[in-house]
Amino acid sequence: MKGKTSNSTGIKDWVEIDWKVVNTQVSKLQKRIFRATRDARNGSGSWKKVRGLMKLLQRSFSALLLAIQKVTQKNQGKNTAGVDGFVAIDNQQRTKLMNSWNWTEAIPARRVYIPKRNGKKRPLGIPAIKDRIGQAIMKMAYEPVFEVSFESGSYGFRPGRSCHDAIEDIHQTLKQGSAYKWVLDADIKAAFDNISHDFILEKIEGLPGRDVIRKWLKAGYVEQGKYYATNAGTPQGGIISPLLANIALDGLKELLTGYETKTPYSTVNRGERIIKHRKEEKYKFARYADDFVVLSQNKEYLEEIIPIIQNWLKERGLDLNEDKTTIKNVRTEGFSFLGFDIRQFPTKTLRDGSNRYHRIAQKKAQDAKPGAERVWQAPKSKPKDEEVYSCITKPGKKETSELLQEIREYLKGAARSQTFENVIRTLNSKLRGWLNYNRYASSKKTFSRIRYEVLNAIYRYLKRKHPQKSWKWIHEKYYKTIDNDKNNPYAKSTGKRKKEEVLINAAKDVPIIRYTKVKGGNSPYDPELSEYWTNRKRNMGKTRFAPDSKYERIYKKQKGICPVCGEPIDLEDDFELHHIIPIKDGGTDAENNLVFLHKHCHKAKHKHLHYKVVA
Repeated sequence: MKGKTSNSTGIKDWVEIDWKVVNTQVSKLQKRIFRATRDARNGSGSWKKVRGLMKLLQRSFSALLLAIQKVTQKNQGKNTAGVDGFVAIDNQQRTKLMNSWNWTEAIPARRVYIPKRNGKKRPLGIPAIKDRIGQAIMKMAYEPVFEVSFESGSYGFRPGRSCHDAIEDIHQTLKQGSAYKWVLDADIKAAFDNISHDFILEKIEGLPGRDVIRKWLKAGYVEQGKYYATNAGTPQGGIISPLLANIALDGLKELLTGYETKTPYSTVNRGERIIKHRKEEKYKFARYADDFVVLSQNKEYLEEIIPIIQNWLKERGLDLNEDKTTIKNVRTEGFSFLGFDIRQFPTKTLRDGSNRYHRIAQKKAQDAKPGAERVWQAPKSKPKDEEVYSCITKPGKKETSELLQEIREYLKGAARSQTFENVIRTLNSKLRGWLNYNRYASSKKTFSRIRYEVLNAIYRYLKRKHPQKSWKWIHEKYYKTIDNDKNNPYAKSTGKRKKEEVLINAAKDVPIIRYTKVKGGNSPYDPELSEYWTNRKRNMGKTRFAPDSKYERIYKKQKGICPVCGEPIDLEDDFELHHIIPIKDGGTDAENNLVFLHKHCHKAKHKHLHYKVVA
């Protein structure tokens, strides 16, 4: 990567880029790296080929273009400058970066602090823009190599995986009939600040660009004009930092594998209930970045494994956070993970010999195919119910209270000087993201509560705004009836299209759906799984829209693909609705004139998009 990347494409301006071609070229290279790495690990290939392909990607002009796009258009911190004070917020500046790219040396990061929930502050290191671009390129080259060997229980900051996959993994482990009832809810103390540089560099030994990564790790940071050296850690805020953290923390599942125990369970043999034992793993594991949980059948098992985990972490320069690491009973108190409350509850089971049990057994016997093994009929005896627990995942109580408190403070403060249209738009923005995040859990009661509390908060806001008016007058002015519900705050838009801003109905507008967890260790870089990932992204993206709605039909028509960049519009992507023929040129809101685009694609120059986007 070091040095200037040659431009052999003839592209001189940012608006000339065909993103479909760029994405295809980089994607093909990454899949080749993945396949070559897998062959090398299996002994059927060579690491020389892997290194050659990585160098090819690091020097690729298409990779440079994607890196600039990620840093200046996609990232949330795109408008935050490093110590160089430079950001690229328009196409002219991106064109300059594209044509003058020449990475030489790492520049110290700029240290900033962001508030945490507990009142403390989290340190972030903001690299200079050229370092961010270089890190994005290196990540493209390194990620396919390590995705071959990353353990399936790791879900944080990996392509195609999310926190919902981690939650679903835990839910499946704790589902009905599970013997796992104890959890080690662990947190690593300042993981990003303390990861050993030597350990990371040892893990990437022999790979091209290792010296460059070493320079980034050793670059240090600047705080209030003073330089500080860094002998450990990788800065939070660096694009490559999450990947380096995953490289360092990979192997925890392997550490917990191999421990077995015998779990008792009851069954029926010739009408008699007997107790048998089956072999099960002592530990089940799920990790998201530096947060992880270990599930087990007994508390003693978890107490035994803690010293082993601590020794494993010390090799990486890390240690457990004693204040946040606890052992809990999932059945009596439950635990919180990634914003969800997870707990097991006792559930009713069919008693042997009950009328319902007999009916089900009889139906199975009637439905059995000729010649099939005889379905056992329930005995007449009625022993006591077995103690069976099922797992329920709900939105976190703490997170729900924080959301409602934020809405109340907004209505008491900033909303006082805004129009009601802007108030509804702001509330919808706050609610929509939170509701979409929690819709994959048992959230019906929580959503109904949020609806109730927000309506009450709006009612108090309107009474403060119009102290001399009656509630009947306020209701006629600010509320409308939707689906026989009279309590829907709305405001008429003052824009050209005369739209109406209506408060999102948490109990109806965001349906609860079941999340489909990614299968095993499947990776988007595996060329054999291209169809799997295309279908998965399309199906998950479709869940954003109401069934049989206008927007779902538009999404299906374009097959979930953004027409500008050719990439799927995934569940995690920001997207916007684009008019193929602008309203000012006579376009309408009809389905054949609308198309979904990624937010960063939509923000590009519209003249550039008109000939790229087709109906």
